[in-house]
Amino acid sequence: MKVAAWVATALGLALELLACGPVQVSQVAPAGGTRSPSPTAGRLYMPQPAELSVPSANVAWVYFAQGFLFRSTDRGGTWEQRPLPVSRPGVGPEISFVDDQNGWYSTSGSPETQCNGQLAAIWRTTDGGATWQLLNTAGISTSQCKEGLSFVDPTHGFLAAWDDNHRPTIYRTADGGKSWAGATLPDPPGSATQGGGVALRAGLVRSFGSTLLVSALGNQAAPYVFRSTDGGATWGAIAQGALSGANDIVFVTASRWLQLIAIDQSLETTDSGRTWHPYSTDYSQAAPIAPLIVFGDSLIGFATVRGSIQRTVDGGFHWVVIQTPGTQAPAPSPSPPAAASSSSCHAQANPAPSAGWLTFSSASWCYSVAYPAAWYDLSTLGAPDTEQYFSNEKVGAPLSLTGAGIFLGLSAVPGECPTPGAYYRVDGQAALDVDGQAVSRTYGYLAPPQSETAWMIYAAIPHGATCYTFRFITLAQAARDHNVAIADKMIASFRSS
Repeated sequence: MKVAAWVATALGLALELLACGPVQVSQVAPAGGTRSPSPTAGRLYMPQPAELSVPSANVAWVYFAQGFLFRSTDRGGTWEQRPLPVSRPGVGPEISFVDDQNGWYSTSGSPETQCNGQLAAIWRTTDGGATWQLLNTAGISTSQCKEGLSFVDPTHGFLAAWDDNHRPTIYRTADGGKSWAGATLPDPPGSATQGGGVALRAGLVRSFGSTLLVSALGNQAAPYVFRSTDGGATWGAIAQGALSGANDIVFVTASRWLQLIAIDQSLETTDSGRTWHPYSTDYSQAAPIAPLIVFGDSLIGFATVRGSIQRTVDGGFHWVVIQTPGTQAPAPSPSPPAAASSSSCHAQANPAPSAGWLTFSSASWCYSVAYPAAWYDLSTLGAPDTEQYFSNEKVGAPLSLTGAGIFLGLSAVPGECPTPGAYYRVDGQAALDVDGQAVSRTYGYLAPPQSETAWMIYAAIPHGATCYTFRFITLAQAARDHNVAIADKMIASFRSS
């Protein structure tokens, strides 16, 4: 879902500046109505399957197969445990929320052979899980297995069904889940459903205005994308992904989709699947299984594999691991270079700041940088110590900047230096001498799909096995232009041992 354009744009190059401190977990006692079973407090054991629901840029929900439900209203910075309608889930429990209060929870019975049939139960909450109502779900057939629960607003939702011998069905509701009607997905061009094989399995329906999109996987072919413009009554195949196997299509906007695998292997389309091209992203994961990735708007997204959660605030270009709620261990962060230690950092040549300038030094990553004394050292803002933030205004996120504000994110990225996303447009550059090497500093503007323009200054400094990236973001072109000289001085002051 889309937030105000200036807010979304301001977040785009801020990396992880919206985390509000270490993850905390608290229980919430249900009050009023039909009480839900009290949530069981306990520690989560990883790895385990997890389901994500991200209804907006601020709100995220995660459900773990161990039987825990958590909600965050600050982009995963803090979490609170919420009650569930049942203490013992059935087969394949799923969640879908449209905000921090309204959501649905589904479980299924044991499937028949080849998914010829399966019962499904759906509960609804309007108070963040404090109370739940078991819905009648009239119209959902016992035929086929059920999955892909996805609501797009408080009244309209979808549930997919599939089996090995027939085309998939997508059920739709317009009354919050009380009654349902089914529509069959047609065979995509050049394909025909045959008995005894593995038919298509539809995923989560996404809504972009009057356009509904859903991807469907089958066999080892690349996923197909189906579109509906009549609320889900009819569907038509419009495109196919470029990567085969279980790497599903991630809908960021109506026209911008991603297929994420690993660094240098991911793909992007900006024309609704007509063409695909390589996409520069630092997304990576340890487990060789397909991730679940969900975007709340055109910039804010979450990914999970076996319970580990990553977050992006720039449309999928840069990802940072955040702490899994319910676990005790902090989120893992990339290891500093082998030479980085508190003792070796003492020997690095720190820049001598000019009058009115201060020096920040990282003991973990062995670098230092100068910044104006009138600016604020904002520390990591809850992100791993790979991130460091400064601003000329004392704010906790770029969306809080005034028209004169500028926000700097300095990031240590293992591996080769990435390039900004496709929607970063360069309109000027300069060559700087940084720590004995020539570095290209660019300035330009960020124009993501369905968002207003923000202004930025960017530089990437390779050093050994690590790349240090500077991203200055402002909400006004005048602020960017006024601060180019300061940005250049900060970048040029960078030293790494």
